[in-house]
Amino acid sequence: MVWDTFKDGIDAVLHPEHIRVTKMSVGDSLAMYYKFSVIPLVLLAIVALGAGFLLQGVLAATGLLNGVIGGSVALLAVAGVVVYVWGIVPIGLLVFSVIVHWIGKGLDTFKGDYGATFNAAVYGMFGPLAVLWLSVLPVIGGLIQLIAFVWSIYVLVVVLGLEHKTTRIHTLVVLVAAGVVIWLVTQLVAGWVTLGFLGLVVGPLVGAIAGTLATVGHITLPAVGGGAV
Repeated sequence: MVWDTFKDGIDAVLHPEHIRVTKMSVGDSLAMYYKFSVIPLVLLAIVALGAGFLLQGVLAATGLLNGVIGGSVALLAVAGVVVYVWGIVPIGLLVFSVIVHWIGKGLDTFKGDYGATFNAAVYGMFGPLAVLWLSVLPVIGGLIQLIAFVWSIYVLVVVLGLEHKTTRIHTLVVLVAAGVVIWLVTQLVAGWVTLGFLGLVVGPLVGAIAGTLATVGHITLPAVGGGAV
């Protein structure tokens, strides 16, 4: 079943205009996402651990790195990617879909429900996810990821249009508007975080300096040569 989902997902990425739109709930789309992600994660683990242990052997042979440490780094890297793919990405897709769907409804462009928008977002994620394991390769891996990301935007536009029975131009307008909203929200959050950091760190620091200066100002220096004549 995992292989069938992966194969169907690859076909959808290569030919998004041929996707047969069916009614899917958010839970169904999440299940499809997790089943699709299994094979890319397995490939990533094989490539990353293989490369990691190969590098570990070279460094250990030259005395630059302890073998146990090298193996642990490779395992931690794979575990971090698993947390990212199975935890952070789904949450990001859910939030992203809320913003896109809200704008699509506000512009009277989307006809379907939130589940349709989220399903399209999942299909759009399949491209970068499918080639995730190639990201281990230096330079080439990053280039492949960039190409997959650009293609994923096309897939998202096509599938959103099919899901909501609208044109690709209208869908692209919705995505651009969503991108602007996400950028603005990100800037606001970054500003709040920065102000909070300044309040927590700079505020007490300024208070400490002011308190020190006030203390120094109240110190009475002893008189020099103050004996009676």
